Amino acid sequence: MFSVPQCLGVSFRNVESLTPTITVVAAVVEENDTFLVTRRPDGVHLAGLWEFPGGKIDPAESHADALRREMREELDTDCVAALARLWRA
Repeated sequence: MFSVPQCLGVSFRNVESLTPTITVVAAVVEENDTFLVTRRPDGVHLAGLWEFPGGKIDPAESHADALRREMREELDTDCVAALARLWRA
């Protein structure tokens, strides 16, 4: 009898390398204990759910430039990144 990793031809050590890394930015805007959130449009993955504005970083794009582009695309506004924090999932 074969274990799952042998049947699939991968070991658990290799599973992490099969998962691509996607770098994203998000604007967390808070004022007076109120947060700016946007609703995902109809026809897209997870439509109707609430999220912070942001998205994937294009190749050769800085984090700040990506955030400004996403804010223009989603909210038709410009922004200045005041604080940057990095998290790794």
